[in-house]
Amino acid sequence: MKKKLSVLVFLLGLLSYAQAPVGNGDNQLQHGPLEPFYDYSYTQSIYYASEINAAGTITGLQWYFSGNSGSTLLNSQTLTIYLGHTTQTSFQTALPTFEPLSGLTSVYSGNISVNGPGWVSIVFDTPFVYNGLDNLVIAVDENTVNHDSGSDDFYNSPVATPRTVYFYGNGLDPDPANPPTSASSTTYLGTSSFIPNVILDGLSPLCTKPESLSVSNITPNGVDLSWTTSSGSQNFEYAIQPIGLGAPTGSGIVVTGNTSVSNSTLLPNTEYDVFVRTNCGTNGYSAWYGPVSFVTICETNMAPWTYDVETAAITTNSTIEDCWSSTPSGITYSYRWNVHGVGPTTSSNTGPYGAYSGDNYFYTEASNGSLGAVAELYTPLIDLSTMVAPSLQFYYHMYGGNMGSLHVDVYDGTAWVNDVEVITGQQHSTKNSPWNLKLVSLASYTGVVQVRFRGIRGSGSTSDMAIDSIGFVEMPSCLPPTNIVLSNITTNGVSASWDDMTSMGQYDFEYVIQPQNSGLPTTPGIFLDSQTSLLEDTLNSSTAYELYLRAYCDTSYSVWVGPYVFNTLCDYFTVPYTENFDAYTQGTFLNNNVPDCWTYLETVNGPGYGYIASTTPNSSPRNYYLINGSDLNGNYMLVSPETTNLTNGLNSVKFFARGEDNGYVLDVGTLSDPTNFNSFTLISSITLTATNAEYTVNIPSGIDEFLVFKHGLSGAYNGIYIDDITVEVNSNLDTKGFNTVDFLYYPNPVKDILNLVYNAEISTVKVVNVLGQVVINQIVNTSSTQIDMAKLNSGTYVVIVTIEGVDNMVKIVKQ
Repeated sequence: MKKKLSVLVFLLGLLSYAQAPVGNGDNQLQHGPLEPFYDYSYTQSIYYASEINAAGTITGLQWYFSGNSGSTLLNSQTLTIYLGHTTQTSFQTALPTFEPLSGLTSVYSGNISVNGPGWVSIVFDTPFVYNGLDNLVIAVDENTVNHDSGSDDFYNSPVATPRTVYFYGNGLDPDPANPPTSASSTTYLGTSSFIPNVILDGLSPLCTKPESLSVSNITPNGVDLSWTTSSGSQNFEYAIQPIGLGAPTGSGIVVTGNTSVSNSTLLPNTEYDVFVRTNCGTNGYSAWYGPVSFVTICETNMAPWTYDVETAAITTNSTIEDCWSSTPSGITYSYRWNVHGVGPTTSSNTGPYGAYSGDNYFYTEASNGSLGAVAELYTPLIDLSTMVAPSLQFYYHMYGGNMGSLHVDVYDGTAWVNDVEVITGQQHSTKNSPWNLKLVSLASYTGVVQVRFRGIRGSGSTSDMAIDSIGFVEMPSCLPPTNIVLSNITTNGVSASWDDMTSMGQYDFEYVIQPQNSGLPTTPGIFLDSQTSLLEDTLNSSTAYELYLRAYCDTSYSVWVGPYVFNTLCDYFTVPYTENFDAYTQGTFLNNNVPDCWTYLETVNGPGYGYIASTTPNSSPRNYYLINGSDLNGNYMLVSPETTNLTNGLNSVKFFARGEDNGYVLDVGTLSDPTNFNSFTLISSITLTATNAEYTVNIPSGIDEFLVFKHGLSGAYNGIYIDDITVEVNSNLDTKGFNTVDFLYYPNPVKDILNLVYNAEISTVKVVNVLGQVVINQIVNTSSTQIDMAKLNSGTYVVIVTIEGVDNMVKIVKQ
C-alpha cells in the first residue's frame, strides 16, 4: 500500500467516534461520488451496514478530494445528495439500473467547498435517520454545465462486487427520477467494484474498530501483526488475504486477550492485505480496519542453484518476477532490464538474435536513457555455505556499436562489493554471434550472498546487452576454452582458434562439428593434443554446421562451449541460373535474410534493411526488398553467389524491379570481394517506376565473380523490390560487324556439323561453353568452313568468328 494511504488510515483512526468512516483506498480512476471531468454525472453507491457499524442520525458526510492543488471544482457544483435504505448488495453489470428515487431521501442541495486535496465536508439540509440494519445508498446528482480537470478526482476503495453505478457525459443532464438506461456517443453508463471513501458524520459506532495496524518481521512464510485500541475490548479478528480483494466478507481468525499475533502460513514472495476488527459481543463487530499491504520475502536458495529465465514473465517495463528485482522498475521510458521471449530484441543492430537456451533471456533496453544511465538486475538470495569453490556462471551477449559495460557486483551480507567482474564494449559482431560464457570466482564469499548485474548504457540505442542461464555452482576443476574465433570458412572447411583458461597451460581439447541445432554432443569429439587451433577440411559445401569445443584436463573434461555456428561456402554457380525468392521464408527488418548462397551486405549499423518480402512481387509469393532508411551515402547490396566466369563477356542478367515510387534508382554491378563495398564495379544505373518492369543488363568482361544489386540511394526511405533474376548467356549476341546478308551459319540448333560462310576470309573460329572455356579453337583462313561439334555436350555455346582482326560472336544451341 502507498505511504500516503497508510497516513490516511492512521488519520481515520484518530477521528471522533461521532463519525463512521468507510473506505480507505487511494484509487483515483473511478467516477464516484461525481465525475468532474464531464458536464454532468449521477452516481449511486452501496455501503454495507457491517461497514458502517452504527445506527442513528447522519448529519453530513465527507469525501476525500485527491485532485489538483488549489482546485475549487468551479464547474462541478450544484449537487443534490440522496440517502436511502436498501437490501440490495450490488448493482447488475448488464443493463445497469439505479435504485428508484422513490426510495431515497433528498438530504442536501447546493454547492461544495473545495480547495485542493483534502476532506470535503457537507452538512445536510435534512439529517437522515439510519436504522443500522439495512445497507445504505448514497446518490449524488451533479448539475453544473461544463467540466473541470481530468486530474480532479476522489479517493475510492476496491470492493468485491459492483457497488457503484454511474452515468456521466456531456450534453445530457440526467434526471434521478428517470435515470438513463443506455449510453450514447457522448455519455457513459456502467458499474464499478469501488466505493467512494466516505465519513458519515453524526453516527457513533456500536463497536469501535482498532485504531492502528502495523506489520513487522516479514519472512518468506510469515508476518507479525500488532494494533492498538481504545475500546478496552480484548477480543479481535484478523484476516490476511491476497491483495486487492477489498474488505473481508466473512469471519476472520480469532485473537483473544491480545493485540498482536504471528502468522506463519503464508507463501513466499506474495502480496497480501491484512485487516483487523473488534469483537464487541452483543454489540457485534466493528468495521474492518485496513487494508495494510505487505509482501512476503523470497526464500533463500541453497547453492548449487541455476536459473534459465524460462519461468520469468515477459516484460517491457522491467517488472521482474521469480524473486529477481530491478531498478528502475515499472517503467517503459528509461534504460532498464527487461525479459524477452522468442527472437531478437525490438531494436535493430543490437542485442542477440535469440536466447542462449530455451526462449527467454534478460536484456537491457537501450532505446531510452542517456550515456551512463544505469540499470540494475538483482538475483535472489543465494546461500553458498555448502559449496567448496563457489562461482557465478552466466552467458552474455553484447552486440551493438554503442555498447556500454556490464558490471557484476556481489553483496556479502554487509555491503556491496562493486566491479567483481566488468565486461566493456561490444563483444559480438552480429546478432547471430554465439553467446559467451563468463565464470566469476566467489571463493572469497561465504554464507548468503546476492549478485547485481549493473548495466551502464553506452552513447546510443545500440547498447542492448543480454544475459542467460545464470548459475551459482562449483568452479569447475577443468575450465572451458574462451575467445573462440572461427576463420577461413571455405566450401569444405573451417579454421578455429581459442584461448586456454588455465594459467598452467592445458593445451588438450576436443571438438565436434555437427549439423546446426543438433544440441550438446553426447559422444567424445576429435582429440587435439597440445594445440589451441584446428583446421577441418572434410565438410560439405553450402551446409549449416555448429562447432562445440571443450578442454581435457587429464582426468576430467570442461563443459562443452558452443554452439559456434557457420555455413560452409557454396560451390561456384555456373551460368545459367535463376532466383525468384519463392522457396524461402519471409524476412523482416529485424531478420535480414537472403536465399541460400546469396549475401546481404550493408553499412555497419546502417538504418537500412534487405530481406525476402511478399509485397506485390512480379511472380508470387516472394520478392526481395532493399530500403536505405535515412541513409543517403551508405551501401545496401544483394550479392549473388560466386559465379564461374560471370564476367567473361558473354553473359547478361534479366530481372524485374520496381520502386515504391517513381524515380528510385537501382545500381547493377559486380564485386570481386563479397565482403568489401569498395570492390564494387558499376555496370548500369536504372531509374525505376512504381510498377514491376523487366530489365536486361549485359555483363562486360572483367575479373569479378559476384553479381550485385545495389541501392542507388536516390533519396531517403526509398524502398526497392527485385524479383525473377535470370543470369544467362547473352540472348542479344548477334552478328555485330557482319554483313548479315552475306554471312551464313547453319544449322542452328546444330547436331554435328556447323557450317560458316562469309564473303571475306575467316581467320579463326573459337567455340566457348557457358563456363567460358574454349572447347574448339580452329584456324581457318578461308571464306567458308565446317566446325565439328558432334562430341560436345548439349547446351548453349558462343562461336567467336575472327575476320580481319575483329572478333564477332553468335550464339549456337547444340542438340
